[in-house]
Amino acid sequence: MEQIKLSFFSTQENQAWQEVRGWLLPSAAEELYRYASMANPNGIVVEIGSYSGKSTLCIACALKDNIQRGNKKQMVAVDVKFQPDFTNNLTQFGLYSYVNIMESTSLDVAENWGQPVSFLYIDGHHGKAHAYADFMVWDTLLMPDGIIALDDTSGFMLGPNLQMQVAIRTGAYELLSETGGVSFLKKKKALLPFIGDFPLAEGSLIIYINYVSAWLGAMDPAFRLPQKPYLYQKPNHDKGFWRKAGKKLLDISPRQVLHYISGKLTSGKQEMQTHADIDNNSEKLNVPDILKKPISIIKWLEMEHHPDKATENTLLYLNACLDIRLNYIDKAVKKLERLCGLNSALDFIHYNISIREMSTLRLAQVYDMKGVRDIAEEKYQDLIKESIIPEIRHQAELDLSKPFEIPIVDNKLLLREYNLFLNKYRAMHDNVHH
Repeated sequence: MEQIKLSFFSTQENQAWQEVRGWLLPSAAEELYRYASMANPNGIVVEIGSYSGKSTLCIACALKDNIQRGNKKQMVAVDVKFQPDFTNNLTQFGLYSYVNIMESTSLDVAENWGQPVSFLYIDGHHGKAHAYADFMVWDTLLMPDGIIALDDTSGFMLGPNLQMQVAIRTGAYELLSETGGVSFLKKKKALLPFIGDFPLAEGSLIIYINYVSAWLGAMDPAFRLPQKPYLYQKPNHDKGFWRKAGKKLLDISPRQVLHYISGKLTSGKQEMQTHADIDNNSEKLNVPDILKKPISIIKWLEMEHHPDKATENTLLYLNACLDIRLNYIDKAVKKLERLCGLNSALDFIHYNISIREMSTLRLAQVYDMKGVRDIAEEKYQDLIKESIIPEIRHQAELDLSKPFEIPIVDNKLLLREYNLFLNKYRAMHDNVHH
């Protein structure tokens, strides 16, 4: 057994750390502190799997010491179920305020993550599938030259050993050291070269564009808005339903109620911190829930550097569609008129469809909404004569016969069924215009 004497703790703290439950060796604890201290201050420090906080204390102490030196960094601790003594241990060491606690699965946290990670410690589920998933997903969020610490890679655990093989054999990571059963590596490149959020990779860009486009109804000529299945399914409001619900409510203990409330508060805190780019005034603007995530993604994508005009014009079109959804009609007109001046050969980055043709259709529909029917009819007629996209011509014919109105949401139009008729225009990687 290694002697307990960590350089960054006082004698009293060393004694207290020894009593914290966990299996972290002192040599590994020293390295966790050292590498966490070296982490890029522009990123977040993340720990997956905290248990009672034995490793959390070492990492958080490094952040505290660096903050005192003017290096402001934050830490997020993720665990499916924190042990009862976790918060007490952080409080005892004066480190509670340096750790943001998220009681959830690591993949659920990653689902809504919105910040680059500079230091990542993975000590979660050691099963093959879980460990591999953790590594693959969080790699897309780890900054270039970011440091990752993988626990139990030198033992008989299948998952951590698989993580090491993936890291080294792909050439994506450089091994820095192996200490106390923990491997420390530096990121050289992404595991999947076309997928990554920080910096934004081409594949991820297309994914986000597709997502926003679908939830705005942007590529649907009729401008229909899709629905998730749960939004239209109605519960069975019979007497049996209410009787069962009432009995279930009566059976809930005070402890379960407190756990539910604390879970909701934690979830809300997570949502605020991982979606810091969401418009703080969205509630005042009465933004529908279905549009809040697309809005945050558009804002984030706009902050990225896009040197190619195809991406810039695609984002401008999506912004125009968002303006229409939010009833900012005049703003939409200005954006669409600009796009209508493009060369007809320029396509979107996610669909092989002319930006000018789709923008002209949308502009005509907006003029219809403004009551300027003569300009709308002129643009519909131009599309009927010139568009090479049958769906656009067909919609123009419909709108020419009857003034366009934003359609009432069709509760039977599911996301999985949405835009299937346009799949033949889907732009794959080799067809993306730059």
